[in-house]
Amino acid sequence: MNSAPSGWFRRQGVALLALSITALLTSQQTRGQISSTQLRVTTVPAGATVICDSKTHAISPTTIDGLPAGEHLVIANLPGHREIRQTVVLQAGERAAVHLRLEPLRGLLLVHSDPAGADVELDGANRGKTPLLLTDVEFGAHRLTFALQGFQSMEKDLRVDSRAPQKLTADLLSNSGSLDVSSEPAGARIRLNGIEMGATPKALKAIPPGDNEIELQLTGYALYKQAFKIDAGQVLPMSVELTPLPASLTIVSTPEKAKIYIDDQLRGEAPITIQGIEPGTYRIRAKLRGYAESERDVDVAQSQMETEEFILQRNSGILEVVTEPTGVRVYVDGVDYGETENVESDLVSKPLRVDLLEVGPHILQLTRNGYFATKMDVEIERDETLTRHLKLKRRFIPDIEIQTRGLGKTVYRGVLTQRMPNGDVRIEEYENIFVTIKKENIVRSRPIKDQAE
Repeated sequence: MNSAPSGWFRRQGVALLALSITALLTSQQTRGQISSTQLRVTTVPAGATVICDSKTHAISPTTIDGLPAGEHLVIANLPGHREIRQTVVLQAGERAAVHLRLEPLRGLLLVHSDPAGADVELDGANRGKTPLLLTDVEFGAHRLTFALQGFQSMEKDLRVDSRAPQKLTADLLSNSGSLDVSSEPAGARIRLNGIEMGATPKALKAIPPGDNEIELQLTGYALYKQAFKIDAGQVLPMSVELTPLPASLTIVSTPEKAKIYIDDQLRGEAPITIQGIEPGTYRIRAKLRGYAESERDVDVAQSQMETEEFILQRNSGILEVVTEPTGVRVYVDGVDYGETENVESDLVSKPLRVDLLEVGPHILQLTRNGYFATKMDVEIERDETLTRHLKLKRRFIPDIEIQTRGLGKTVYRGVLTQRMPNGDVRIEEYENIFVTIKKENIVRSRPIKDQAE
């Protein structure tokens, strides 16, 4: 068995010793480097919890010692802020610093107002008009202010503690009043404090607080006028029943003097005006002797001044009566039309004209004291004149008694035929026997009434 030379063993021992010394020196150098490595961590804002390689170290700002060379994960947490992470690479013996800016967490806020369009201020800063979505509301307490023309400003407080969306609604109160106005009937024109505001029914907004005046006017109705008082934010109802104005109806006829009947009730002769007539439909009839009746329905509108004209059509003729003697009284259908008059003598009269006799048959009667009455039928044609010359048969009926002197006969009885201008009197003593008595022979005369007709 061969054995290794002793010199070889000696050389191996020296080498091992050298290696041990080198390893020791290297280990001591490494330990010196580790103990001198540092990482300075600062945050904005300060006070964040610092975590390095999953180990919590301290509150920022802080210094982390003894970190080995290589990559390290630094995390910073602060309530109300978004967590931040950053990887840091350190060299052996390096003293490094890392500065972390933490982003605050923001809340979500949906802002409404009734009515919409209000200006919104968040903590004194204008953020727009409702409806409004705010995505950057910092956590914590806040104050919102709402402003809208015509409404009272409003403030609301709230607190945002999380990212959960919040909804806030402000019911704004008007800084003026509102008036809900209606009328019966509808459609009345509205004037508020002298300003046209449309027609009923209507809701009037932004009425200034205090004393106001409203007018409602509708054709055919009396003007409605009222003063009222309203407070800010008050909604005042107003319902008005309008008073109808009376109508008037004027009726004229051609020719005039027609009798006017309304719904078969005689109201007078045309022209006639009826005031205060109620609106509606009326049956109106115009009637005038000698003319055809005319009737029709007439509509009378509310508060209107209506005029209706009836032009009547002639439906008659004329009767002319001449009598012998004169002074005969003429009757047609029992109506007295007067006495016939003389022209040059009392023997034959001038024509007595009876106009506007209706077409058709009529009864003519003639009477005079001392004569037999006459009665006859006559037929009247439209727009024609019928003439009748009639002689009455005389009746001898003494109507006067005259006492005389100086004559052979002292009393005369007969029918008075003439009193002469000189005072003489002519009488018919017997039928067709006449005598004239001088004035100077007349003592006394008296009528015989009990025998006169």
